[in-house]
Amino acid sequence: MATVAVEKFAQTLELCVLCQGKGTIDFNEQNVNRPGLQLAGFFEHFKSERLQVLGTSEMTYLASLPMERQCEILQKLMSYPLCGIVICRGMQVPELMLELASEHQIPLFTTTQGTSDFISRTKDYLSMLLAPRVQMHGVLVDVLGFGLLLVGDSGMGKSETALELVRHGHKLVADDAVDIVRLGDRLVGSSPETIRFFMEIRGLGIIDVRQMFGVSSVLPSKTITAVVELLPWEEVRTQGFDRIDTKKYYTDILGIDVRKIVIPVAPGRNIASIVEIAAQNMRLDAMGYNVMDELDARLMQASRSNEMK
Repeated sequence: MATVAVEKFAQTLELCVLCQGKGTIDFNEQNVNRPGLQLAGFFEHFKSERLQVLGTSEMTYLASLPMERQCEILQKLMSYPLCGIVICRGMQVPELMLELASEHQIPLFTTTQGTSDFISRTKDYLSMLLAPRVQMHGVLVDVLGFGLLLVGDSGMGKSETALELVRHGHKLVADDAVDIVRLGDRLVGSSPETIRFFMEIRGLGIIDVRQMFGVSSVLPSKTITAVVELLPWEEVRTQGFDRIDTKKYYTDILGIDVRKIVIPVAPGRNIASIVEIAAQNMRLDAMGYNVMDELDARLMQASRSNEMK
């Protein structure tokens, strides 16, 4: 379940608030309901927990009913604990609906948007709002189109690495805190609003990446392709990671296995360049090229050549 302030919901979806209700809306699912059968008096299987959306058809039918029947239907409809009602296409809202919305504290909105367009926008919004999410400590950057989440202990140089990547023409998404949302089989990362496009660099303090490098240096969100873990060189050796990286590692985020690349950190290593090369290597891998397969083929060819001598 997700709770949203009525004013914020209205602002996001460009709605006019007719009744605040209790001031917040509790959403339990991303689908909405068009109460057509309910206006005809059939309330079996009524999805009352969903946002109720009425368009031209529903409002025209309601207006065609005798006043006594109209009152009966509206009283029945709004006796349910509705999370909210939206009237589309700027249709006139009956005075009785306003009174009942106020009486039952049901948020009531109106919009000039087309019903289908509004429903599509709302489902996208609710899908994002209700998606599983987590916040992780790290830095998210876009390198050659790949969303790379840099993680590691404080002081490992994540922000400095990201800054160097931005200087090379890549893009910053989030620094220090990364909000991650699962959308289907994708993980989408973004920055909390309060620190968006800011970066903390030890010795300098806070810098505004967008103002310093331009709007082309930042992105509001990015699908996470891989996790890049920065580890001290000694820790990498003790954990026994494959030196030539013949094995692929994965980590679980919100139930999705994400490729993990471990980069040893030591004085003198240019981590930003290594991350950039890792992204280029992922691009080759996506194109079907594997350097270990190429090396094996060359070794086999050299072995056969030696046997023929």
